[in-house]
Amino acid sequence: MHSRPFSVSCCLLFFLLSLAATGCGGLVPVSGKITYKNKALPNGGIQFRGSDGTIYGAHIEKDGTYSTKVQTGDVQVIISATDEARGQEMAKKIIAAGRGAKPGAPRPTMPNMPRGGSFSLIPEKYSNFDTSGLKVTIKRGKNEDVNFDLAD
Repeated sequence: MHSRPFSVSCCLLFFLLSLAATGCGGLVPVSGKITYKNKALPNGGIQFRGSDGTIYGAHIEKDGTYSTKVQTGDVQVIISATDEARGQEMAKKIIAAGRGAKPGAPRPTMPNMPRGGSFSLIPEKYSNFDTSGLKVTIKRGKNEDVNFDLAD
């Protein structure tokens, strides 16, 4: 009879220790604004990589703001933003160039890709954890005004 309460106590203790080991759900609110050359980024995404490798992401709103929850501690940051209108325009040109192509016929001439092959609104270095150089320490409680002003 004593073994049942003991096993329930052990399970509860194991559960509580597991929560403590994982930060006990230590996700905290993080928000801010992202600018490039002092102008708000109109779209894109931001990702935070914790020391354990876990990624936390958020969408960048039209006014450059974002909001998410991130594990406390030191994190690396990447940011990406694309010129969606130019990307859609290029996709339409590629579709138009390929329309009506016959098997075995010479390949149609495709439109030229943008310089560097990218539609990025910001330097590509910001979209890679190895090259972004963006780091921040997330503290307990609200982390407001975690802003990033990007430059060339």
